Amino acid sequence: MSFNICEIFPSIQGEGVNTGLPTVFVRFFGCNLSCSWCDTEYSKTGSQQSSMDLRGLLEKVSTHYLPNVCLTGGEPLLQEGVIELVEELILEGFNVDMETNGSLPVIELVNKCPAVRISMDVKTPSSGMSDSFLDENLDHLRFDDTLKFIIASDEDLSFALEFVQKHDPGCNIILTPCTNKGGDGLVEGLLKAIRSCEGKDENRHGSPFSRARVMVQTHRVIWGDRKGV
Repeated sequence: MSFNICEIFPSIQGEGVNTGLPTVFVRFFGCNLSCSWCDTEYSKTGSQQSSMDLRGLLEKVSTHYLPNVCLTGGEPLLQEGVIELVEELILEGFNVDMETNGSLPVIELVNKCPAVRISMDVKTPSSGMSDSFLDENLDHLRFDDTLKFIIASDEDLSFALEFVQKHDPGCNIILTPCTNKGGDGLVEGLLKAIRSCEGKDENRHGSPFSRARVMVQTHRVIWGDRKGV
């Protein structure tokens, strides 16, 4: 069993509900989507890749002496044996997050590795990949998991809000401005959506929109568009 690795590095988690936590990142090489605003093109088109077996990967992660591991990409679920990797990491005491693009099924991962935390993208129209989401994945996301939307336009925001209203996911919801810009309009749009639900009996304890977070990518605020951070 071997994995196509783009890079492994220690940093802080730059996005999502674990933002700021010291974390070891394992970035796999290869992706099945081609988003227009992808910020890690090098993880699927560059020459920066190596092969590593399961034991070697576990040993490499352990050298950083951090309890949190984030599997990212590329797309981790394309890697044969990635579920076995997650199982081994959890057995060795690591807290494991997996970032996935939402186009591949997560049911086996969730069933075999209930302790894994999933951060799943829902690709918005500006990505060019908005028809890639696998709706059945919503049935397997749990309270501590996350749905993430990258917002680059008013159309993206409308798409995200309609998705949230339709599905009312029982997990974390994060809206992130593309390139970390335009967050003010995103906030205004979210608050407007919340106000539109006022007075409706089914929303007396808060609409699905009120559970959404607007968050920037902290690592890009600190370091800009650098690799290995």
